[in-house]
Amino acid sequence: MLDWAHSMTLRAVADGDCDDSPALRTLVATGLVEQEPDGACTVTAAGRLALEADAPPLWERIVYPVAGVCAGVYVIATVIAWVT
Repeated sequence: MLDWAHSMTLRAVADGDCDDSPALRTLVATGLVEQEPDGACTVTAAGRLALEADAPPLWERIVYPVAGVCAGVYVIATVIAWVT
């Protein structure tokens, strides 16, 4: 399981962005990313597996936004009821 910074950096490298950062250097050291001498980066097979394992399941991608919207509607309704 990757932490937030490493997950975002690995996704950025997979999308073609290879900005030097401490997270990128850690990913190179752990073998999830290969860095060429010219500075180009590629995600290794282990890095692709880590990306797949780090992807949230479908229910998380659906439930969390819906719960957030419901909570927001509840708060707004509560404030309107309190004010009126």
